[in-house]
Amino acid sequence: MAITVTGVVQGVGFRPFVHRLASGLGLGGFVRNRIGDVLIEVEGGAGTARTLPRRARARRAGGGCDPGCGMG
Repeated sequence: MAITVTGVVQGVGFRPFVHRLASGLGLGGFVRNRIGDVLIEVEGGAGTARTLPRRARARRAGGGCDPGCGMG
């Protein structure tokens, strides 16, 4: 499953945030910075993988992604 994240996600601990969240869900994959966005490639069960963006959105107010970032 590929997820593209836009907004201010560099220099705010976003990759470690996603790693902790994915590890806690038993998911693998990678997070790659690109020009203007970040690509998250999630590996694991489809149902669990769909949980990752929902949990990231719910937790972004607490850090890891500024309020203007978009996950899609």
